Amino acid sequence: SANDAIVALGELVSGSEESFVSDMNSKARELGMSNSNFVNPTGFHDPEHYTTARDMALLGIKLIDRFSDPLLKYTSLYESYIREDSEQPFWLVNTNKLTRFYEGVDGLKTGFTSESRYCLTATAMAPAAHKTIKQHLKDRDIEADYYDLILTGDLSKYGKEVLIQMFKTDNIDMSKNYDDCGLLIYDIDKQPVFAGGSGCACCAITTFGYILDKLRKKELTKVLVVATGALHSATIVQQKESIVSIAHAVSLEVV
Repeated sequence: SANDAIVALGELVSGSEESFVSDMNSKARELGMSNSNFVNPTGFHDPEHYTTARDMALLGIKLIDRFSDPLLKYTSLYESYIREDSEQPFWLVNTNKLTRFYEGVDGLKTGFTSESRYCLTATAMAPAAHKTIKQHLKDRDIEADYYDLILTGDLSKYGKEVLIQMFKTDNIDMSKNYDDCGLLIYDIDKQPVFAGGSGCACCAITTFGYILDKLRKKELTKVLVVATGALHSATIVQQKESIVSIAHAVSLEVV
């Protein structure tokens, strides 16, 4: 990352690097990042400079919420050029290799220090659900509107929007009969949970606590439940490979 650029930006925005760091901490508290403290704008190691995965996820959500179009337009690029049409084009390659090798990844930020090692805030789970649902529809030779309701869990607000957009590129409209279990469990406008947690748990709670009753009453007759998750493995992490996202689909139909 361009550490000199962030120092220059801090001096421009806040008058000095120190004032900028103070503003960073104020904004972090405002966003609810309760387990973070910054002592510099670059991320260089310091015992008093720390954050958590939850806080980085929260910051990522806020960034996407406010700057989605311009932000993801560039963070989703694997490679690009500066001065492409000049005699001295400069080739840029995204350090987030998932944008090249994992369909649907559109961000967000990598980082590295010798103490923290490799860090990544990424946005992807919807691609696994997309592949599973698309293959299911193909195998059964049916359209998405065959189902009264298609559920994923847990993609929450932003993953749901990503999945709808992915199907839109396939000319499949998922906006009318698709929802996410995390959004059904929580009121995202009143409860700052951002996601339902475990995809399998979200799907189980929603299916057994809500969907089956609807099926018994025949208020719904065809439901596709797609639980999403990640195959965490210490070996994968140590080998610096990407964590595999998965999705399992169960079709529930009233006969």
